[in-house]
Amino acid sequence: MVQHARRDIPAIAVTALLAVGSASPASSDLDDLTRGAPRQRGPCALAHADSRVEIRSGEGESVSVCRADGAGDCLHSRALGKTFLHARPDLNMDGRNDFLIKDVSGVYGMHEVVHFMGFVDCPGNFGVKVMDDFFTDLDASGPLRGEEWREITATRACFDEHLGEAVTREYTVRFDRARSSYGAPDGNPALAEFCSASELAMPIQPQAE
Repeated sequence: MVQHARRDIPAIAVTALLAVGSASPASSDLDDLTRGAPRQRGPCALAHADSRVEIRSGEGESVSVCRADGAGDCLHSRALGKTFLHARPDLNMDGRNDFLIKDVSGVYGMHEVVHFMGFVDCPGNFGVKVMDDFFTDLDASGPLRGEEWREITATRACFDEHLGEAVTREYTVRFDRARSSYGAPDGNPALAEFCSASELAMPIQPQAE
């Protein structure tokens, strides 16, 4: 009679398997690693040479936004008097003051909005754009709420033809790690286009007294 080999796993093998299992990262550890990855590979690390800028200050809060490598003309020139420093918050909480800049060179119909850009100040003396949108005002001085990137409070005043006046709505703009930049207001893709039909159809928020 042929005797089949036993399929029992020796005790030493079981011990080894348990040791390997206990060495694997717990789910909370994996979450911590995932949360740390965007900071390690954030906008500064991911920026190509043609997207790195130098922001030059002028008189009366005017600024120029130029390529850091000096190639080509400045993207926004203080000589035209259309681009201004709005604020210097620390957007990514790395201890460096970043830039919120407003560009008033465009015409946006009857809407009371301005082209706003946000740039992080990177080690190596260059900046990288992390926000590009149209708002009436921005405030990045609020609480952190446990996030690595500061939330921005934004307002938009859009002209409503039915009411015959501009209506102001307030939004929260948060950093989108997948895009490595700030996302749409309130995380709503329908608000990516300023003063669109979708935005004008939204309920009017009551004004605080």
